[in-house]
Amino acid sequence: MPRQFLLLCGAAFTSGEIVLFIMAMARVAMWQNLGVEIAAAFPREGCIIYVSGMVVPRTAPNKENAFRYLNAMLEPAAQTGFAATMSYLPSVDNAPPGKPVERQLMPPDPKP
Repeated sequence: MPRQFLLLCGAAFTSGEIVLFIMAMARVAMWQNLGVEIAAAFPREGCIIYVSGMVVPRTAPNKENAFRYLNAMLEPAAQTGFAATMSYLPSVDNAPPGKPVERQLMPPDPKP
């Protein structure tokens, strides 16, 4: 996500122009990391879930390298780096996200 976009949205929160926003927790963490005083809330009624996926098209010109790329993305180091950079939790069990990311992205306890 372009840093300028994050800064503009962060400025809108800081100025009070935006007071409520439905967005993934990753954006909240990114704005927090940029110094914006912002917090997330989880309503009792539920919240949105973001799911992303990667595929190799049947007609991919180099399937072998495409699968190598997918496997590399699932390596613990890549997942931990992705978590630190993009503020999403890792997609695999053997990649700890790191304390700052984990603290920012975990739902409240007790869960709503």
